[in-house]
Amino acid sequence: MTTYRVIVTSVGKITQPLDSQKIFGAMVYLLANHLKKEEIDKFISEISNNNRIFMVSDLLPVGYLPTPHGDVENGNKDAYKELKRKKFIPIDSIEKEIATTKNFIEIKEGQDAKYRINNEFFDIPGLKSDLFSVPTMKILKRVENLDDEDSSTIMEVKDFNFYLAFDEEDEIVSKLLELLQQVAKDKDIFLYGQKASQGYNVYKVKKRKRINNLSWENPACFLNLGMFLPNNKKQVIDYHNSKLKLFTSERRPYQMDAGQGQFERDNNFISFIEAGSVIKLKENIEELEMIADKLRNVGKSVSTPYGEKRIVFGQSFLYPLKEEPKL
Repeated sequence: MTTYRVIVTSVGKITQPLDSQKIFGAMVYLLANHLKKEEIDKFISEISNNNRIFMVSDLLPVGYLPTPHGDVENGNKDAYKELKRKKFIPIDSIEKEIATTKNFIEIKEGQDAKYRINNEFFDIPGLKSDLFSVPTMKILKRVENLDDEDSSTIMEVKDFNFYLAFDEEDEIVSKLLELLQQVAKDKDIFLYGQKASQGYNVYKVKKRKRINNLSWENPACFLNLGMFLPNNKKQVIDYHNSKLKLFTSERRPYQMDAGQGQFERDNNFISFIEAGSVIKLKENIEELEMIADKLRNVGKSVSTPYGEKRIVFGQSFLYPLKEEPKL
């Protein structure tokens, strides 16, 4: 298994973190500008048919992972409330007592005031101008002060990364790595989120780096780092011993406005297993003895009603853990 992470920096305000599906789409778009359509279609088909491992994470603060989901000991409400503040925790704390760590990342929501001159925006003289606000968020890192255990230093996070793992570096994956290295060298803007045209959710690539310290053999469990769709054909997941949380959202093409046309009639929603879910795999599965075989069949991507070649990417990055997280 080969693993990379791509480090980016935010160059504007953030309204919504980028998920693994959006990042996968950005990489496909990057490839589409340099490869033939037939090559892209084959790549997507191999992912959809579970013929290759290609896992992508959400955009995460550098050095941090999503706080694992699970039950708080004795159902303590105060402990649960405090745990919910900790959206991300340091990688080296993930297998320790998470509830006691004072180093974590929280999200603070806010509003960004905007002013729109309607007679210019709509090209209709006489319209009144609007003052409105855009919901934003700040990703804040809390680091314990070693000289004073009761206080911490708060810093806004600007650097993020996403993880990428694959089992085969063929021509198309090699091209993707080459392109990611090039955009990092040029410091190009690579990732765009919602409201990017207004300067929100825009990220420049800083570095593409290979990871060699992840142990994929015989992990105790996996921490889900993105929007995960389970593949139940092979029954790879041990649901009884996993800790899962669902997230439901609308899925539609970027260019299709909500409430219009076909989308208005269909209202297409899909439920994912959320980042932070702890996933255990079954140990003895016929024909799937190797960990690579299990990872190739654990997740899935599904087709959409918006076009034959469109997929909802659900094979998010599963981060291997040697021990189960302790809340």
